[in-house]
Amino acid sequence: RQDMKTRAQDSMSPDRNSRYTIAIALVAGLGGLMFGYDIGVIADAKIGVKSAFGLDNVQIEMVVSAVLAGSFLGALMAGRLCEAIGRRWTNVWGGGFFIVGCIGCAMSVDLSMIVAFRVVMGIGVGFSSVAGPLYIAEIAAPWSRGAMVSLYQLAITIGIFVAFLVGLLLDPTTQWRISFAMGALLGGSLIAGMLVMPPSPRWLIGRGRYDVALGVLKRTLGSDREAEKELDAIKRRVVEESGQSFWSALRTSRAVRMALVLAIGLAFLQQAQLTGVVDLHVRVVVAALHL
Repeated sequence: RQDMKTRAQDSMSPDRNSRYTIAIALVAGLGGLMFGYDIGVIADAKIGVKSAFGLDNVQIEMVVSAVLAGSFLGALMAGRLCEAIGRRWTNVWGGGFFIVGCIGCAMSVDLSMIVAFRVVMGIGVGFSSVAGPLYIAEIAAPWSRGAMVSLYQLAITIGIFVAFLVGLLLDPTTQWRISFAMGALLGGSLIAGMLVMPPSPRWLIGRGRYDVALGVLKRTLGSDREAEKELDAIKRRVVEESGQSFWSALRTSRAVRMALVLAIGLAFLQQAQLTGVVDLHVRVVVAALHL
């Protein structure tokens, strides 16, 4: 009878695990909403910004592209920050920077001020664009990891859609400040959500906090046995990767080289499609296969 009860509990665990993992992915996906909202909001807000500050085309291009500079800086810093304070707190910092940037843009009085706060928004986006998918991948169950990580990309698209809806509801000439200020709600939601989420098991194991990591794995995997197996597997990977730099991994691992080429190639092709240079994808794939 006890064995039957145990088997029944085990059969119920995947459903509980699925709901919990989806909840985690949705919370971390708020960073994707921030990213998408940031991309979409400027499309309409730039009309009001240009009119309010009397900007020419070059100056408004500075306002639009400033967030890319911030995202670049944020993404560069995010890797080390994820290792130092964890994926969860890096997401929290991303939400904080985004809030400051949105409120600063809404209160800007000149070109230099709005450019500076657009950079701050970009830093927040850069933090979350690295820490968000990484956190989801490390906390999700192996059998649902791909689907959960893809939610982040979906969240970016939804964020763009939300920004366009805001642009339809608000007058871009006179209410652009409200459009920026509303973005702070997304940053606040990300902070509030991440504060109640567990730390990444991989980060915990890297810090020697095995008991806490095992507790997180038990909840996400829904099985004590699977949690212990995953804990041992992560321990082995952490040991194997310790002391190995990016460049040494790039030299010694064909899989790493292929992943890098494909990632850069896909990012390039996203932009190439806009210019009509789509036939280059064949060359990128061929180059990846020969590495």
